[in-house]
Amino acid sequence: MKRGILVAFLVMLLSVGLVSAQNIGGDMKKLIDGFTNTIEPVASKVLGDVSDGQYLFARVLFFIIILAIIWTALSRVDFFNENTWVLVVISIAASILSTRWLVTAALINTIILPYSALGIAISAGLPFVLYFLIVNIGFQNSPSVVRRVAWIFFAVIFIGLWITRRSLLLAQGSNAGYIYPVTIIISLIMIWMDGTIHKFFVKLEVDKLGKSSARYAIDDLKKKILDLPDSVNSGVITQREADKRKKEYQKKIAYLTK
Repeated sequence: MKRGILVAFLVMLLSVGLVSAQNIGGDMKKLIDGFTNTIEPVASKVLGDVSDGQYLFARVLFFIIILAIIWTALSRVDFFNENTWVLVVISIAASILSTRWLVTAALINTIILPYSALGIAISAGLPFVLYFLIVNIGFQNSPSVVRRVAWIFFAVIFIGLWITRRSLLLAQGSNAGYIYPVTIIISLIMIWMDGTIHKFFVKLEVDKLGKSSARYAIDDLKKKILDLPDSVNSGVITQREADKRKKEYQKKIAYLTK
């Protein structure tokens, strides 16, 4: 019943947003402009040219895309997978440098700030998919509140893009800007569905382990941990490999018990 009420509320919110998009007052635009003007001196040093509000949110979105790609690639390397803080520092640093020096205004206009409905749909859909993967796979061992805050941050970026680009799109007689509020609503739905999505990925992990339930999978992982010393003593694996496997098993246990 509660879910039905929430779905109805989100649908109503989306409908109101679409109907009143052309009547949004200037207060929100002034708030966004004030925010961008305040952080522009710092943001321009970190991310590059953000003199226009839409470029600030576009560069942040580009930063997220690059971060998702770098994080996914490095997390497959054992060294980074075992040293989370190194993974975090290098991923963020590389993403900032890439956004600052490699992402040009022309590239942003082509990829993140197009004016056609198809272009905006792609510029919203691709980051959404990448963000979904990094939130639900990269942060799978994190508390639920971390993933929900991440989706709030994503929604705020698209609110900024929607507000800063609305007048430009309307001036061209384009309705493509309606894609932004749709993306915002879907992001909010992700917050509500975090528990369901988490259970889905847990089921995938259980199936991969070949067990019928999370409880049996956890029992099997605990048994593997207990068997590690015997494997080391018999020379089957080294102590270093045993420690590595133990960490992997413990991470899976922590994930399956949430």
